[in-house]
Amino acid sequence: MPQKASLGEYPIAVFPHGSDGPFHLRAVLDSDLASGSLRVAGEVLEGSLIRLTEVLPEGILAGSTESAHKALESYRGEDPLLAFVFSCAARKWVLGTRAEEEIGLLLDTFRRAGVEPAIAGGYCFGEIGPASHGALSEFHNETCVTVLLGR
Repeated sequence: MPQKASLGEYPIAVFPHGSDGPFHLRAVLDSDLASGSLRVAGEVLEGSLIRLTEVLPEGILAGSTESAHKALESYRGEDPLLAFVFSCAARKWVLGTRAEEEIGLLLDTFRRAGVEPAIAGGYCFGEIGPASHGALSEFHNETCVTVLLGR
């Protein structure tokens, strides 16, 4: 009988190119103690090194601020008018009643940079975002992806 894992609280870090290479997170959806297997949201390449991680609310909220900073750094226009924000549903589950803080941190980060884009988006079961290696983008879990649009 499968053993259910809590959504997103203990994702695995997947290192497809070895322990000193880039990694991405995969949310554990459930496990089977009899076979020793995990079912995760997304691909894990055969031969990848994996590590168990623990998600803490403070880390999630810091990641939201980092997402806004990265969006501002890579924005090529002059006046961002809209921020599309896609956050993993597992992050909302872990944050619980603190989920609203994520939007507040994004707004504060934009205001400190002197911009006030409208925010739209939602919670997803996986996000397409920047890759940590040669590819342009890749599938992520447990992340917050922010895309700015404007002039």
